[in-house]
Amino acid sequence: MKIRVASGLALVVALLSCAGLATSAWSQTVPTKVKPSKTEPAAPATPAKQPDAQPPAQTGPRGAPKRGTYVERGKSRDTMLKIGVRVMTEIKTKVTTKNIPALPSKPNGETKNPGTPTGPVPEISIDLKEQGIFAIDSISMIFPFARTTAGSDMLGDVVDWPEVAGGPLGYRGRFYVGDKVIDTQPDILTGYPAGVQLAKWVYTRAEGDKEFREVKLDVEMPVRCYEVKFNEKAAMAVPWPRVWPEEASSALKPQTYIERGLTSDGEVKDFDPKPLEATLAGWLNEEGIKDVKSVPLVQVAKVLTGRVWKAVQPSGDGQVSQKRTGKMMGLQIQPPSVTLDRGRGSEHDMVVLLTAMLKQAGIPARTVIGLEAQADGDRFLDDRGGSKGLRAWVEFCVYDEAQNTINWVPIDIFMMRRGAPRPPKMNTEWKLFGTMEKTAELVPFALQYHPPTDVATYGIAGFWGWFVTPKAPADVEMTLSFHATSVPRRASEELKPADMKKRDSEKSDKKKLGD
Repeated sequence: MKIRVASGLALVVALLSCAGLATSAWSQTVPTKVKPSKTEPAAPATPAKQPDAQPPAQTGPRGAPKRGTYVERGKSRDTMLKIGVRVMTEIKTKVTTKNIPALPSKPNGETKNPGTPTGPVPEISIDLKEQGIFAIDSISMIFPFARTTAGSDMLGDVVDWPEVAGGPLGYRGRFYVGDKVIDTQPDILTGYPAGVQLAKWVYTRAEGDKEFREVKLDVEMPVRCYEVKFNEKAAMAVPWPRVWPEEASSALKPQTYIERGLTSDGEVKDFDPKPLEATLAGWLNEEGIKDVKSVPLVQVAKVLTGRVWKAVQPSGDGQVSQKRTGKMMGLQIQPPSVTLDRGRGSEHDMVVLLTAMLKQAGIPARTVIGLEAQADGDRFLDDRGGSKGLRAWVEFCVYDEAQNTINWVPIDIFMMRRGAPRPPKMNTEWKLFGTMEKTAELVPFALQYHPPTDVATYGIAGFWGWFVTPKAPADVEMTLSFHATSVPRRASEELKPADMKKRDSEKSDKKKLGD
């Protein structure tokens, strides 16, 4: 399987034919017109009255917002998530022709085993001796982690135990170049939009290093996941903020697969916003909403969720696998306007579309990608498995400016649509809109499909990326693998807020002494 490199946001258009994939979603020109909704126009919604009181003008800088009370956490579960990324040089294959003679006939003249091929047939062989060598001087390997979401925290933030204390937040991994372990503890990179954080492992070639054909990253992240309950009634009373905090406002910035991608002429540019703008205006007009900020933010989010629910039918899993081995390589994601135009898409296409529509309306939103652990915590997805276990959902932001609190509210749009073709009435609470009873079994590992930095990638959403000198290889083979196990909980390891603060201070002092 051969894949071409794309630098930074330059995502390769064509998924190779040998992977057996359709490429029209990315190779076609982004449509400038969107088909009208096939559903009948809904009765205009009665806009909820906005609170009259506004928060007093803020004088001086505000501190970072605290977690709000509109999304409450319930039962929790601890899971150790292990993810493997394997990148190899292109494996050479040789195609030869083998002649299969015709089978003798039966006494009655019928051919034995008529379905058996005869005559010249192609035969594919693999010669590992012909596999190339990586011409690399240095590598910075990048992989994401979701430090906190509506329903999860990195375990190192909430407990203190030996397995976690060895690395930042318990996030660690082994970075292999050939058969050599290069780095075990990553550098943690922060400051990216919507709370995204990245881990970086570094390799620099030293004198005497052997040649290598493979780079492998094995990541471990312990995560505590919670059931969540959304107080929709209370959140409906929260007005649109005049100024969003940085964590929320940064989520409105363009993101790969949401607002930008690679067009059919090979240029990297923002998607044409007109289809989403026109669709948003039409949907709001049919709901009787003239001005998006004349109704509560949560109501707008619910309207858009219901519209995507009705407009898109789930189709396929979006997974890209090697045809030769069946191993998972990543995900194929189509532009939001294409999903609208076709009215069909994978779970990931639906999540990307809803995220794009929320952001188009001015609501900070982000994608969350994770894995669904089985009740027994055993292995649920490996490098040969299908998409079972790989999940995605949306989170939008509710910021209470008066209280200076923030909540990310989850929406499982895919499971909503699987449960029913149309949403319930607007004045009822919707299951999976904020309240998610099974989030304790969903283990998030990324808040984006592509790292929000200028790394080299290989045309499909694989979550990872790398900086390579002198240059990234043009042709590679890559696979992803996933594994999860339950983590036993010991009450003595639970940390109180004061203990966490003391622990973080001690770690900081130790780091200063070591510098």
